[in-house]
Amino acid sequence: MNKMKKVLGNFTVLSVFCIVMGIALIIRPDFFTRVVGLVVGGVITAMGAVALLRYFIRTKTDPNNASGLISGVILVLAGVFVMVRPDFIPKVIAFVFGAYMLISGITNIQGAFALKKNNSTRWTKALVIAVLTTLAGLMLVINPILLADVTSRLMGVCLLISGMSNIGGTLLTGRNKQDPNIRFDNRDNGQKFIDID
Repeated sequence: MNKMKKVLGNFTVLSVFCIVMGIALIIRPDFFTRVVGLVVGGVITAMGAVALLRYFIRTKTDPNNASGLISGVILVLAGVFVMVRPDFIPKVIAFVFGAYMLISGITNIQGAFALKKNNSTRWTKALVIAVLTTLAGLMLVINPILLADVTSRLMGVCLLISGMSNIGGTLLTGRNKQDPNIRFDNRDNGQKFIDID
């Protein structure tokens, strides 16, 4: 029973953490971008520092085979840059994704007019989808951080719903444990069945 209470307590703490993180992502979508930037930048910087450390160690022990100075410096600089500008990586990803959508949309617009020339009845649907794709791509190219903000808010909503549903389930479980109308009955084969009066 004590183990069950401990598990439920830890589960509640985790659920509260999910709710807090969800609210933070909804209110401040750039929060997730900063965290990811700090983590990724820290990892890259650490990799560069290890490369530099290996280089200096090899310089003393085996100078002819010493390598990794340039790569180490580049990694350290890149890691520091990412930590200082954590929005850079999401912007680049969103820009590339938006450029692809923009080119794809323009190509599909041309395809829609080709369908019109062939007297196809599907050209209007194809044109609408192509125009929407083009507009979405254009928005991402102009404002690349938009995709990161939307993604962060969606993650926040999911975390918030998950945390609230988990806490609700935990409260219901606790009430069922205290319900006098529910009792466990031991059978001869060792299994436990629930009898509800």
